[in-house]
Parts: sequence; C-alpha cells; structure tokens
Amino acid sequence: MVQAHLQGRQIFKFGLLTRKNNKKNLKIWLVFNRMVWDCFQPYYSYTNPLATSYTKMNRTIFLLFLTANLTCFSQTQLEMNKVANHEYENAKIELEKTYQKVLMQYDQNRIFIRNLKKSQRKWLKYRNAQLKLRYPKQASEMYGSSFAMCRIILLNKLTKERSETLNRFLTKNIDGDICY
Repeated sequence: MVQAHLQGRQIFKFGLLTRKNNKKNLKIWLVFNRMVWDCFQPYYSYTNPLATSYTKMNRTIFLLFLTANLTCFSQTQLEMNKVANHEYENAKIELEKTYQKVLMQYDQNRIFIRNLKKSQRKWLKYRNAQLKLRYPKQASEMYGSSFAMCRIILLNKLTKERSETLNRFLTKNIDGDICY
C-alpha cells in the first residue's frame, strides 16, 4: 500500500498535475492512485521467476502509457488562453515588422505612404468592428470561460491576413501578375 501510495503522489512531484486542491486534479489523482494500487498488487511467483519479470515489465509499460496520457491531454482554459495570446502577440509583431518593411521600401512614394497609413487605420477599425460583431461583450456568458480565447483567436486570424496582404507589396510581380 505504501509503495502504491507513493507512486500515486509522484504525479504531483513531477509536475504532471500542478495543484492538489483542484477538483478535477483530485479526481484524476484518486483514479490514478486506485489504478496504481490495482497494478502493484503483490505478485510473486517462486516457481516461475520469468512470470515475475513479465509482470514488472507490464507494470512499467502501463505506468508509462498512463503518464503520457496525463501529460498530453491535461490543459486548462488558462493555459489555452496563454497559448492563444502568445500566438497573437507573435502575429502582431510580424505584422508590425511587415508594415515597417513596406514603409521603408516605398519611402520615396509619399502618396503610397499616405494611403498605406490611411488603409492601416481603416483596417484597425474593420478589425475592431469584426471583433464586436463576432464576440460582443454581452456574449461572454454564452461562451463561458473560452470567451477570451475565442476573441484572441479571431484577432490572430485577422492579423495574419493583414500581414499577408502587406507582404504582397514586398514581392514584385510573380508569375506575370501585373495587376498586383
């Protein structure tokens, strides 16, 4: 029992589950503890020592499989929000770099620069309008805890599209496309 109990506590020790007081984590821990206890029932074969080594190998494979499943699929809403926010920040940085490259490439063409800046201001208004249309503030109850993540994913998508649009100004006529 002590060995199984210690084995069950190791999932917290190695950071597979971060907080013991979370109800979901507690349920996983209790299930894991029971599975470990069932798996590590004393089994000794004095007549067939090979059976004991197979049992140890099966136990090891079972624990590795269970540990891999716990680490791969446990993701909280906060973690998903952080990932989405990180991706959006990267897209924002990429858009800013592309915008600055376009400004530098066309620095002699004042009409283009003026129109590009006007276009960028209007795109920001368009982006904000799309965000309000798709995810209004009062809809946060409808989406629940995923509301922030959904908004950030849409911002990320629109930002990447704008970055691709600006990148077209950096490449010259490809494949005979004279209209762009």
